[in-house]
Amino acid sequence: VSLQNAKPGDVVLMQRDGQSHVVLFAGFDNGRPTFIGSNNVNADGSQRVSWGGASGNYEIITPSR
Repeated sequence: VSLQNAKPGDVVLMQRDGQSHVVLFAGFDNGRPTFIGSNNVNADGSQRVSWGGASGNYEIITPSR
């Protein structure tokens, strides 16, 4: 679906630098789209859930409603 038709909880497929990443659409914050997902950012390489904007190309997938 388009970003304008995205609903919180929709699955987002992001691609950047040849890598794919799956996150969820969290909604809009002051008109900016925000996403929630996890990244390997801890010192031991484990993941942490974080909020943020999109980077790279992305496609939003929504279930039938």
